[in-house]
Amino acid sequence: MAQGPIPTPARSSSSVTRQGDRLRGWLLALPALVLCSPWPGVLRDVPTSVSAAAGWTLLLALPALMLTAFEVRGSWKALGLVPTGFLILALLGQGRSMMALGDIFEAERSGLTLVTCAALVLAGARLGSEGRKGLIEGLLPIPLLIGVGALMVEHPGAVLGNTGDAAEAALPAAALGLLAFTARRGPVRFLALMSLVAYAFWAGVSDSRLASLGFGALALLLALPSQRKTRPHEMRIALVIAGVLAAAVGVHAWNVEDPDPTQVQAPTGEGGFAFRRLLYGSTPSFFEAFPMGVGPGQVAREYPPHRNPQEITVSEHGRLEPTPVDVEHLHQDSLQLIAEQGLLLGGAFVFLLAWIASRALVALRGGSSTRAACGLGVLGFLGAGLVNAPLTFGVAAPAVALPLLGALVAPGRFSPRARSLGPEGVLMLALIFLVQPAWEFINHGRAMGELGRAKQAANLSPDSTSARFQVQAARDALDRALDAKPFSVDALAQSARLGDLSSSESSRILQRILQLRPHRRAALMDLANQHARAGRLQAAHDLQETLRKLDPENPLLLRNALLLALDRRDPSEVRAALASTLKYGAASDSDLRRLMQRTQLQGRFSSSAPLWEALGEGSDLSDPNEAFAAADRASKRGAMVQADALFTLAQRGFAHQALDRNDLGGAGRSLRQALRASARGLEALGETTGSRGASLLRIELAGVLAADGDLEGARGELQDLEPSASDLGDLHSLLGDALLSKGLLPGVTGNSR
Repeated sequence: MAQGPIPTPARSSSSVTRQGDRLRGWLLALPALVLCSPWPGVLRDVPTSVSAAAGWTLLLALPALMLTAFEVRGSWKALGLVPTGFLILALLGQGRSMMALGDIFEAERSGLTLVTCAALVLAGARLGSEGRKGLIEGLLPIPLLIGVGALMVEHPGAVLGNTGDAAEAALPAAALGLLAFTARRGPVRFLALMSLVAYAFWAGVSDSRLASLGFGALALLLALPSQRKTRPHEMRIALVIAGVLAAAVGVHAWNVEDPDPTQVQAPTGEGGFAFRRLLYGSTPSFFEAFPMGVGPGQVAREYPPHRNPQEITVSEHGRLEPTPVDVEHLHQDSLQLIAEQGLLLGGAFVFLLAWIASRALVALRGGSSTRAACGLGVLGFLGAGLVNAPLTFGVAAPAVALPLLGALVAPGRFSPRARSLGPEGVLMLALIFLVQPAWEFINHGRAMGELGRAKQAANLSPDSTSARFQVQAARDALDRALDAKPFSVDALAQSARLGDLSSSESSRILQRILQLRPHRRAALMDLANQHARAGRLQAAHDLQETLRKLDPENPLLLRNALLLALDRRDPSEVRAALASTLKYGAASDSDLRRLMQRTQLQGRFSSSAPLWEALGEGSDLSDPNEAFAAADRASKRGAMVQADALFTLAQRGFAHQALDRNDLGGAGRSLRQALRASARGLEALGETTGSRGASLLRIELAGVLAADGDLEGARGELQDLEPSASDLGDLHSLLGDALLSKGLLPGVTGNSR
């Protein structure tokens, strides 16, 4: 009997579920793959990689979370301890971010990061065994991508920009490769081997201690407690440990170049360990000042007053860095969480991380190989968090490790999808509402990258027309960055320093920066210098005092404080600034002598006296006869600048003696001789005062002429001068009265100080 066609058997629902599970695992690996890949290199040349990566991670995590929300039933009761903890942290972080009035950019960045982290953990916690396999397979190429990226950009940080950020992302993925090589078969094992080889060479080139020592610790941790091991298994682990570490050490030894003896070398010391030891030691006072936490993203704003001066020296490589180096975070996740969230919430979350570490250790001792791989990757991530902040301030590390963390604590089974929206759907909607700020962070990062390229091109341009074009391109990029994120401190700082703004516009930008970060040293320095150049000496002095509290041992600040004290002409202030300068060795004897000569050539008796005494010269310069004799001795030994400086003081002293006798003619002759010596000496020092001498001496000569009735001559001496109230403080009383009574100093007020 004829039979009809045999119907094709329908695919079972369990098969469809397994395929969907695996697809979700692959999709969860997508953010990490895109961030680390040199193609298209979304973070390449982006200086604000942390905030840009937060935006990219959120956008790239949406497909996985959407598929999770459609395939897995949302149950608030069976949410799990770890996803619940991350959701609470994200919710409270968002609340505090919206209330914060500090660093708005960092508050938004931190809030976005916390929500994205919660989404990655929750999506990972909804993976089954097939999903874990897909996630592991998707993350295996990460070390290979970082290695290739390092070769392409010729920097060990690859497209992530920083070696530490690259190590934080590569270490958990290398841990997956280690277990996949020892437990899997076929193409997956080959991919794991290629990834481990790439990791070994990258670790050697980068000289990352976290990469080499962290991997060795994870491999030993896997080998020692394993209950599934056989002798081939042990042999493979030992082979991988030896191969990776030997390759790392060998490549590093081959890559190291002998230092150039003609170049200034930064002191090495203990390197990162010294910095972290000093940083961690300063955190108790910080926690005591903010027991409830500073709020998400506010550590960079509030931490500077608590920094250890020795840590600043280490961070700035023995003060060889041209600009101040700020501490953006506390370089340990536990400390960062407590600092931002407070002792209660932050401490509770640290305990949650410790519990997760215990679950990871349990997974290594038994159970499925995929859960063990997730546990090993999570241990690598948490281990990196002991010496850095991959969770709270990572670039690609959260995208690599947080799905593994969720998969580690995932329950064994899930019910079919219910009609309720559930936590997955709620988080999906939250991420959709955050798409716009995420895209703004991405555009901000792109614009900042374009700014860097334009500035570099301007510096390399051979002609002025091309340089002007590049400066305009840099300004356009800055405008786009500020359009995307108006409260970006980095963009505002670049805008203030670009050089195409007036002094008043630059001052307004610097003041705006200090509203967002009151303790940012670079902005304080720039604004203090602008005040000093504009003659606002009291405002400059106040900012210098703030800087001295933040960094009391900074040689540049100490020298600036001494210069400002000399300009303010307060002998007690000069003595205090000089004592600090000598205490910390901020100026050499030759520097102090040059300052002293400059001050003497300006005719300042009292201001130059502390410097004269500190250099042990011995003569009493308040007596013009002794000053004249000292000038003669200096001239005979060939110290002509010093001779002119002392002669200037002597002639000014003779002029004051003549004024006491009401001898205007004698005072005028002495002041003209002082002006000739002053002009000659200042020109020898390279001062741009012209050939007419110091301003104080010209003002005094104008006063003599005014008192003698020669108003035209007095106006000629005052031409191009802008005397301040502090100038009048050094004048002989007869001269000050003459100038004011004749109306020759109409703009001088006490507010001009």
